[in-house]
Amino acid sequence: MRSEASRLRCAGLCLWLAAFGLSGCVTTAGRPSAAPVPHPGDLAPEAVEGEGRRQLFRVGYQGPGGSGSLRLALLESGPAFYQAKASDAFGRGLWSLALAGNLATFVDHRQRRYCVTEQELRIPELALGSLALDRLPVVLAGEIPAAARRTGDDPGDFVDVEGRRWTARREQDVLQAWTLWQDGRPLLWWQRREQGGMLSHRDGAQFRWRRSVVEPLPEAPPALAIPTEYLAVDCQDLSAPPETPG
Repeated sequence: MRSEASRLRCAGLCLWLAAFGLSGCVTTAGRPSAAPVPHPGDLAPEAVEGEGRRQLFRVGYQGPGGSGSLRLALLESGPAFYQAKASDAFGRGLWSLALAGNLATFVDHRQRRYCVTEQELRIPELALGSLALDRLPVVLAGEIPAAARRTGDDPGDFVDVEGRRWTARREQDVLQAWTLWQDGRPLLWWQRREQGGMLSHRDGAQFRWRRSVVEPLPEAPPALAIPTEYLAVDCQDLSAPPETPG
């Protein structure tokens, strides 16, 4: 029988991942191979040189499935190359994520499973999943997570390449808030907070983060290590939360 604390941790983790289309509730082209994740430098060494940084965040979440908190480490080594590692308050690993070009790897340390896919990890049925995987660092940095163009005289009104409407508010040329609209109503909105931000969804889910550390990353991080005993599964199989005895 799963404990209440474990259930809330799992629910909160799914909410946080869903915000960036990273829940296991996705489909893939087939069974992933058990090959190790490519090293970012092996794929595009020119893209990682001199561009790396390491950031640590404290993340809080709440929503229909529960609430909780986690620690997030983000290692960036150039455009479309990053690793994210989540742990609980005691430093125990929850999950790891690596994005290397079009290849994404998600590792569930609690169930000792992982998946690899070249498909875009989204949750089409959840609007929180309207943010693509590579937008995670952009959102955490407090930027608009879309390539958008102005639609009229209002400098804070935009349309992205997918035809979605965005609005933004700036103060002294610093972005303070943005909103993604759907069917004439706000769908997803972000507000700047001290050293971080708050991302909200109209279904009631909300994510808050505060950056505690930022420092240069002089070289690309090593490839994401996957223990040999971990089982390779389809990404959609990771949607099942782990069972906890007791």
